[in-house]
Amino acid sequence: MALLLISISPSTARTAVITLANGDKLSAEIIEETDAHVVLEHPVLGRVKMERSQLQGPAPEPAGLLGTNFLKAWKRRFELGISGSSGNTSEQDFRAALLATRETDELRWRFDSRYRVQKSDHKSTSSDFTAALSRDWLFEGSLWFTFAAIRFEWDQFKDWDNRVIGSGGVGYEFVEREDFTLRGRAGAGLARRSGVKDDLIPEILLGLESSWQISAAQELRWATAFFPSLDELGEYRSVSSLEWVVSLDEADGISFKLGLENEYESNVSRDTEANDLSYYGALVFDF
Repeated sequence: MALLLISISPSTARTAVITLANGDKLSAEIIEETDAHVVLEHPVLGRVKMERSQLQGPAPEPAGLLGTNFLKAWKRRFELGISGSSGNTSEQDFRAALLATRETDELRWRFDSRYRVQKSDHKSTSSDFTAALSRDWLFEGSLWFTFAAIRFEWDQFKDWDNRVIGSGGVGYEFVEREDFTLRGRAGAGLARRSGVKDDLIPEILLGLESSWQISAAQELRWATAFFPSLDELGEYRSVSSLEWVVSLDEADGISFKLGLENEYESNVSRDTEANDLSYYGALVFDF
């Protein structure tokens, strides 16, 4: 079979228009680039790895965030959710998030940040910010991997100013398919809260995370992590999330997300709720 030569011309920061030798054009996303090959993700053909020798010209080099080298060659998503009401009471909710991921044969990166504020009658009832960075080290031919992560949290209505959590350990890929993944993590870490005297908590980490590609336009993701304290027997934290993402057919790179987030902390002051549940809807922009 004759080898089809293709050329790639830039369309967006992460998308390319692929022109085959017969004139047909395909829109695909650039997943990975090296000097030897380019990996593309097509909504119908799936993930395709092409050697540089199969390209008429060099594939476009994806730009970093805001034209810089920050998060260059990463898949990036921006989420925005706004809701409100007026009348006898005035309610406003605002949520913004930035997510970036990158995966190769050797490693898997994830950066996740979120800001959320809720107001009632022009007074803040909830305001918090989180940012997390994690890296997984993958081993060829093995279902095992190692990981390290750091997380920063700020919450206006907690009994501490901010919290920094560092953790690391090992993970295992229970299921790794194109349409479904399930992996577990186990390790340990330290949580440091400012504004609380002598507060350095050693923790165990036990977690599960999964994604299910229901169809070409729908994806369901969930994750849960359990953090028993090694310092105080019986004290623990737990963090869980559930997300349903639906691609909008008529808008390239735009999706709608419905999500649930829940955090439980057993050791809180009397005037602070132990359980913190939030639910939201947001538009998602891939760029």
